[in-house]
Amino acid sequence: SQVTVGEVTRTGVVVAGLFAFSTVDLFLARHYLAGTDSGSYVAAATIGKTMLALPAAALSVAYPKLVAAWPTSGRMASLRSSLMVVGLPALAGIVVVAAFPGLVLDLLYGFGAYDPAQSITRVLAIVAGTSAIVSVFAHAALARGSKWSLFPWVAAIVEIALISWRHDTPMQVAQGAVVALVVALVALAASELTVWRRAPKPSDITAAAAVEA
Repeated sequence: SQVTVGEVTRTGVVVAGLFAFSTVDLFLARHYLAGTDSGSYVAAATIGKTMLALPAAALSVAYPKLVAAWPTSGRMASLRSSLMVVGLPALAGIVVVAAFPGLVLDLLYGFGAYDPAQSITRVLAIVAGTSAIVSVFAHAALARGSKWSLFPWVAAIVEIALISWRHDTPMQVAQGAVVALVVALVALAASELTVWRRAPKPSDITAAAAVEA
């Protein structure tokens, strides 16, 4: 079937929400932090965003399979497969960066350039890798035509509020990102795992047709 304006718009709004959710901390860090603290946060956050390249590529393959699987009895298996395909490279990135933050910083920015950023690099690597799982759940909601796919926008607002409240140090900014991540992960996981486990209904076929239309 042909790609429609509605389909592009729906997907664009969801992707924009995920971008805001996963990136707003970086912009706020630049706004609130000064000097070395700002540079350290951006250096650490950039490593986290780079980690998302492979999970994002995997998700682009998994999403059409989620759309196709939603009205079928194999939909939960498809969701599990998508979580694995996206989650494994994200987990690998977390393990490498969290285990060797100093080495990663040295390789990317030069020896000793951002040694104080090692702790924040670990935290932001975990945040970035886990946000890939949030992306899977958001796309699962999109695949079934649910407004839950817009929840990353809610999490982004929570993140903005928390960071605007406490932002004196890079770790405080990161804590706002962590709390927003937990909110998004718990809410979307609860929503999608509950729904995708259920047996398909005629209305699911109608919803899938609307997503594809």
